[in-house]
Amino acid sequence: MPITEVERSEMVNELSAVSSPKTVETLMKCVLPDGRDHLATKDDLKVLEHSLRADFADLKSEFADLKSEFADLKADYADLKSEFAELKAYVDIALAKQTRLVMTTLVTFMLTTWTTMLVFFAV
Repeated sequence: MPITEVERSEMVNELSAVSSPKTVETLMKCVLPDGRDHLATKDDLKVLEHSLRADFADLKSEFADLKSEFADLKADYADLKSEFAELKAYVDIALAKQTRLVMTTLVTFMLTTWTTMLVFFAV
C-alpha cells in the first residue's frame, strides 16, 4: 500500500525532532513514495526480456530485408552505370561524326568561294 503525502510529512516532522535535517532528507530519499508495488520483479524483467528479444528479432529481419534491397539497388546502379557508359560512347561517336560533317562542309564552302574568287579576279 503506497504511502500518502500526509503520512510522509508527518514522518518527516517526527524524524526532524530526533535527528538532523540532513539525515532526515537522506532517509526520505530512500523511502519509496509509491511503495514497493512500483518496483519491477524478476517476472516483469523476464517479460521485458522476451519482448525485447522479439523486437530485436523483428529488427534483425528488417535489416536483412534492407540489406537485400540495398544489394538490389547496388545491382541497378551498376546497370545504370554501364548504360551511361554506352550512352557516352554513342554521344562521343555522334559528336565526332557531326564535327567531321561540319568541317567538311566548311572546307567545301571555303574552297568553292576561294576558287570562284580566284577565277573571277584572274580574268
